[in-house]
Amino acid sequence: MSEIQYLNIQDLKDEQAQLCELLAQCVQDGASLGFLAEESKSHYDEYWSAVAKDIQKHKTFLWVALHSGEVVGTVQLVRATKANALHRAEIEKLMVHPKVRQQGIAHRLLTLAEDRAKHLNLKLLVLDTRTGDVSEKLYEKFNFIKAGIIPQFALSHTGTIDSTTLFYKLLA
Repeated sequence: MSEIQYLNIQDLKDEQAQLCELLAQCVQDGASLGFLAEESKSHYDEYWSAVAKDIQKHKTFLWVALHSGEVVGTVQLVRATKANALHRAEIEKLMVHPKVRQQGIAHRLLTLAEDRAKHLNLKLLVLDTRTGDVSEKLYEKFNFIKAGIIPQFALSHTGTIDSTTLFYKLLA
C-alpha cells in the first residue's frame, strides 16, 4: 500500500463529497457515528457543511487521511464553547474506511488530534463510543479512562438500542 498522507483541513470544498462517502460507508459497515444506514446523501452533506462552519469558527479541527488522493480516514477535535468548559474538547467521528483498517490510520489520526489539544493547552479530552465496539481497545491503548456506560443510548444501524461507553483523558 502506498503512503498515507495526513492533512489538517481548513476548507472542505475539495473533500466534502469524499467525506460524505466515507461517512456513509462506515455507517453501512456498522459504525455508530450518529447516523442510520438509510440516511440520504443530502443528510451527510448537511452534516459536513455544518462541520465546515465550525472549522471556520475554530471550534472544530479536522484531519483527514489520504491514500492515493482518496479520503480514507478522518477525526475531529471539537472544542467546548461554554465558559466553564473551555479547557476541554471532544474527539468525534474517528473513522477509517473498511478497506484500510488495521494499518495504524486511526492511531495516527488520534495522535494528531491529541497533539493539537495539547498545543491549545486543553486539559481534558472526552469521547463516547458504542459499548463493545472495537474502538474501545484503541481508546484504552491511548490511555483514555472508561468513565462509565449509559444504557440504551443510541439506535444502531440494525435497529437495536445500544449502550455507549464514555471515556476521558487528562492531558499533561
